[in-house]
Amino acid sequence: MKYQVFVLCFIFFIEGCSNTQVAFQNVSSVPVKSTTSLSNVLACTKEKIATHNQNTAYLIIVREMVDGTVRERSTSDGPLGDAGVHQLQGALVSLLTTEKAIIVDNQPSMFSKYNRGSIGLNKFGVPKNGAQLAYKESMLNYVNAIRTGKGIRSAESIVILTVSGAFTRIDSANLANDGYGLTFGANGSGGKGDLEFGTSVSKKVISLSINLIRPMLNTVIKSQSFDLEFSNSSKKYNLKGTVGEVDLGLALSNTSIESMHSAQQTLIDASAIWLVESLFSGATTSCLTAEIV
Repeated sequence: MKYQVFVLCFIFFIEGCSNTQVAFQNVSSVPVKSTTSLSNVLACTKEKIATHNQNTAYLIIVREMVDGTVRERSTSDGPLGDAGVHQLQGALVSLLTTEKAIIVDNQPSMFSKYNRGSIGLNKFGVPKNGAQLAYKESMLNYVNAIRTGKGIRSAESIVILTVSGAFTRIDSANLANDGYGLTFGANGSGGKGDLEFGTSVSKKVISLSINLIRPMLNTVIKSQSFDLEFSNSSKKYNLKGTVGEVDLGLALSNTSIESMHSAQQTLIDASAIWLVESLFSGATTSCLTAEIV
């Protein structure tokens, strides 16, 4: 009996010593809208398109935005994010109102390259004429109902387009490395000191190729490729000194990193701007930088 009491007391003692308390607190920062270096161009493009009217409406299907730097169906994964389709859809929706263009959520099966026969593509890689006409008629009626409600003249036709993109390059090694250092020392009657300064910059390139396709004819009608440099930079300072018998030291460093996923989003924004300019030729030229034209 005394032995059992001793064991119970020992267990209670161990449990008391292993007690852990975790305090959870709210994240101090607040969410902000995502931005890239092209956010101002996107805002300008949206403003220009809002005042541009034409008789043709568009239906846009973003089919794929793949990582072309790894083999298809490869067991290894690349460093790029997989949300390219979602990001491009979001960029296009932010630029185009529904009376001008409809951004399709899921690709209709009749346009899928994996479907064949009665529900998909025929042996020529195009959907059946009956399905084409029925789909275009229903979507044109939808667009014109929106236009009528807003007091805008009806569209005479609707053009169905597919967008296909691939990231074709992502450097595994740095494209360039630049750096330099500086050392300065001084001696005086009261002591001595040394100052060391260094800076370095490394650059990589990521590329995106985008195709604009007429799925009704199984043809690529426009294509564009974009390259973007992103970099890492660092600065280091090291100060050492002696005053009398006292040694002093101070080390400072600053590192700035442009992330790969941020570069990926910037390329997708560039492709959205290019697509809109392709559809509404001349309407947004003043918004585009020389690198995007």
